[in-house]
Amino acid sequence: NKRRCCKFIIDKICAPMLESADSRNVDPTLLIEMIRSLLMSTRISLEAERRSEQAGSSSNTPMRADLRQNDIKQLNLYLDRLDVIRMLINCNYGTKQMIGFVLNNNVQKIQERLIEIERFELAIDIAKKYGFDSSSIWKTWAMICLKNGLFAEARRKFSRFFDQCTRSSDVQSTLRTVVDILVQTQNSLFTQSNQSFTAA
Repeated sequence: NKRRCCKFIIDKICAPMLESADSRNVDPTLLIEMIRSLLMSTRISLEAERRSEQAGSSSNTPMRADLRQNDIKQLNLYLDRLDVIRMLINCNYGTKQMIGFVLNNNVQKIQERLIEIERFELAIDIAKKYGFDSSSIWKTWAMICLKNGLFAEARRKFSRFFDQCTRSSDVQSTLRTVVDILVQTQNSLFTQSNQSFTAA
């Protein structure tokens, strides 16, 4: 039964293998390519069986066709997760915890962790992979640049945020925050200037 075989390959072979991807004794790139090859072979086999069933339509009930399509969909989802794990590993962040988040489809945890350690580019790339909105990532990145006085960088990041932001309330709130930060920065610079002048 190829459906059971597909489930066995994903649950009993691929998932345990991926959990060892952060081991020093394993080449993660080679491991991922092995798993990808196995999944691709399984998908090709399922698609071939589906075409065969369609040719002999008398045995191809709608329920059976739906199950077959669902199996292929699950394989494609797992291949997408494999791509995300490869992205993490290539950026030297393929920890067991992060791989677990990917396997459990916990995208929010992945994003939170990457933003926390300021891996913004990786967070944005993964958001694109999942088809998620990345405006909040651009906003956080821009705010950090602004607070650190990297105004040109902040302007570019804010531009990406505003391009993606669809809620006017978010735009208004962000603009108020930007003004507050700029006022605080100006006051801080003025205070430092006065202190330097007094000391001189």
